[in-house]
Amino acid sequence: MRYFAPKSGDLRTLRRTVRLRFRADLVLMMVLFVVGSFPRAADAQGIQHLISPGDHWADLADRLRPGDQIILMPGRHRPAHFDDLQGTANRPITIRGLSRSHPSTIEAQREGIRLRRCQHIEIRDLTITGATVSGIEVVDDAPERVGAEPYESHITIRNVRVLNTGPTGRRHAVRLKGIADVTVKDSHFEAWGGSAVAIIGCHRVTITDCTMVGRENFGQLNAVQARAGSSAVRIENCTIRDAGLTAIALGGVSDPVEFRPALQDEDGSTGSRSLRYELDQVSVRQNLIQGGESAIAFINVSRAIVRHNTILAPSEWVYVVSDEREDPRLGSIDRCQFGSNLITWPAGTLDRLTAVGANGSPRGLTVEENLWWAEPNEDGPKPDPILSEPPAGMLQFQQRVDVDPRLDEKHRPQTPEAQIFGRNAP
Repeated sequence: MRYFAPKSGDLRTLRRTVRLRFRADLVLMMVLFVVGSFPRAADAQGIQHLISPGDHWADLADRLRPGDQIILMPGRHRPAHFDDLQGTANRPITIRGLSRSHPSTIEAQREGIRLRRCQHIEIRDLTITGATVSGIEVVDDAPERVGAEPYESHITIRNVRVLNTGPTGRRHAVRLKGIADVTVKDSHFEAWGGSAVAIIGCHRVTITDCTMVGRENFGQLNAVQARAGSSAVRIENCTIRDAGLTAIALGGVSDPVEFRPALQDEDGSTGSRSLRYELDQVSVRQNLIQGGESAIAFINVSRAIVRHNTILAPSEWVYVVSDEREDPRLGSIDRCQFGSNLITWPAGTLDRLTAVGANGSPRGLTVEENLWWAEPNEDGPKPDPILSEPPAGMLQFQQRVDVDPRLDEKHRPQTPEAQIFGRNAP
């Protein structure tokens, strides 16, 4: 029998090949070990539930645990309602599309997504269209919770588009009721009946970097309204166009049972009672508000700061002060501020700068320095006579009415004197 005897060069090549194969096998074993660990890691972080268009994804409710994700694959999906979903601060439950650049669409019926008594939920990368009541509704509305402190929900809504809600009546793109700790950011709301974002009896709500656009044939009462004892609300860096009656309504008219916590009767032992407000502690900063009848309404609100906003071409007035209270437990307007805002309109299009309702008193509103400018046009008067009338409120500074801001295509003032006013101020 003849045996093959490799030459010395062939032997070195063979040994090198064996070593390389051993290393490759070792790497493969390590990879397989890591891959084999993935299901345990996935379990630790939560399960990804991939939802195909048409699936009844609300049926997942009983299986969802902290860290789980519902991923709606590209396509058109059913609406869903969930009660008592419980994520955690470190492991929220997420409802999302496949990616930011590939949002999925929910074809709503009454609501697109409804969360009731849920905690630590994130909704993102979705489009919701055609809701007749609310695109997204997050509520704590159990009968036994009437008048209780708002439910600490810790909800985040981001990169969401809610379109064509309503079309009329109090039909909201996003409705928040009786909850606390909510963030709405980087989202787009277009065409609604009541408000783009309705805040009813909620605490600690932030709305930032959102766009809200009204359309014909939709009611559009407000872009944002906060009322019913809401507090600690921030509305910042948003763009609001053609939002209807009032872009941002600070306060409103609420049924006493809507207040969270409940309105208190007079203390029998002391005969005293602390006044409550429809809204307390709200910041409205660095927003662009264009069109609509008015930009701001102050309605039975306390400690509102409206500062560094750019307000363009309202059709009726810039802001209104109104006292709509019928309950003696409510206060009027208290410690509110309006300052460093940049306001422009075509000359001759406004009957007055500001308005005071029949029962309203502007004494609780301090008007700091603002820039008011009527854009000259061929038909409008020069200067606009309404500039001779002071805005409603307690004037703290002389108002600037003689500086043309010369806004560029992005509504940024080019005149140096004007650059300390409006949303783009440093």
